[in-house]
Amino acid sequence: MDAVTSAIREFAMQSDFGPGGVFIEPRAPECVLNSLIEEADRRVPSLNIRGRLEQVARSRNLELARVLDPQLPSSHRLWELMAQLEGEGGGHVVVPSRAHLTSVGPSGLAVLHRITTMRTAHIYYLTSGRQIPPRQPIPARLPATDEVVLVQSRLDGETLPKRLDAIKVLTDRMWIDQMVPVEQLYKELVDDANRAARAARERGFGPDGNDGYIRLLHRSDDLLVVELEETRSRPDPPSGTLKALCANAIRYTERGRTITRCTLGREYAVPFEHAGARQ
Repeated sequence: MDAVTSAIREFAMQSDFGPGGVFIEPRAPECVLNSLIEEADRRVPSLNIRGRLEQVARSRNLELARVLDPQLPSSHRLWELMAQLEGEGGGHVVVPSRAHLTSVGPSGLAVLHRITTMRTAHIYYLTSGRQIPPRQPIPARLPATDEVVLVQSRLDGETLPKRLDAIKVLTDRMWIDQMVPVEQLYKELVDDANRAARAARERGFGPDGNDGYIRLLHRSDDLLVVELEETRSRPDPPSGTLKALCANAIRYTERGRTITRCTLGREYAVPFEHAGARQ
């Protein structure tokens, strides 16, 4: 952690960002407690702390796994960062990598929305030293499929997953209601592909493994689509989890590649806009 902190400070100094602080989100208390129980049971197995807690939980009709495994990540430090940015009229935010901003939960996504919509706030990735690229305009001409690609991300070992790319596009357009379902589909599509690769005794996304792209598309009927393209053929149909996250999920192979398309329901539809319609 000290090395990361030093790297962030060095990057900020070389970029002449001025004075600032380092915000580190602590682990959720539930996760800390879970790790303590695991360590205690490892050191003295006869204690069987987890087993005893499970018995007490069952007697109270509770599920211990839900108590020790928080469903939503903490984002207290992110909100503190947001307050400081607003108080100082903007600034520069340096994070170690894209992955550090992809699993922040709805509360964290709300912070990211506010940061990315501030004209005076800028986010940089330490791994690349590059600012988040500006939103690409939607082309005026529709392709033959009557849909356009809002954002496309290459999947590899260093940038997986690329959910923040889609979040940036959605926040630029103020499509807040669509952020969580799109982010969930991005994550599940990649996880589903990696699970299938392991089941087939193949490598998942990464060096010497699976390769491909994940895209967020906007159809001319106002519906949003998340599409995963893999460089291998998959005979399995879309999983039940994927189908539960969208209105329609299809998968097909084409020239040795597999395309999985998940279309969000009409409740997440947004008006289609040609280039030039947005100021």
